[in-house]
Amino acid sequence: MCAGGPDVPAHGSAPPGGVSSGASSPATPSTPTHDDNNPFKWSVTSGDLLSALLWASASSLAGSAESLAEPGSPPHNHPALQPERRAAVISKILERKDRQPVKIEFKIFLTENTVTRWEAVVQGNTIYLRMPTVLQSGSKESFMLLLDFAEERLGCNNCIICVLKSRPDRATVLRTFMFMGFQLLPPTSPLMPQEINNPDYVFLHYNMQ
Repeated sequence: MCAGGPDVPAHGSAPPGGVSSGASSPATPSTPTHDDNNPFKWSVTSGDLLSALLWASASSLAGSAESLAEPGSPPHNHPALQPERRAAVISKILERKDRQPVKIEFKIFLTENTVTRWEAVVQGNTIYLRMPTVLQSGSKESFMLLLDFAEERLGCNNCIICVLKSRPDRATVLRTFMFMGFQLLPPTSPLMPQEINNPDYVFLHYNMQ
């Protein structure tokens, strides 16, 4: 899992899943070693995800990059967090998520050569997810792991997925998630932050309770 750094986008930045012309390009995190007993990998990096949600946020988790990253690592390319540091990172997320949105990146290794990557913002008891551009084999399994983690470790009760309407596989994606219990989220829903309410996207909601 990766926690992103402070991200104050320029005016007119892209909605969730988009690329902001006013923000720097996401850093490429280092590839961690696979562990069959732990599909989740953790690292600290900067990124550009759901930047509108972070507009009013002074900082995100990597605002404490010095304390989260391994000593001597570059500020925007931190290695995977060691298992003993995960509890500290989760604690920081839980501490901050009720005050400000926090960027997170999940890298889930289903096999040694199969990794899926989900980018998210956690705010309060809601996790907002950006759909990967390409859904690899095993994406459904990795997503179920992510949901379990968000509910059990991050205390999330709601999951909102942002799906770009122009995706060529949009119909298949919507059908799959609705089969899993997701419902279309209306623009007037109290769960819909106005910062990301954009007509170019379809929003799906899942109640974990």
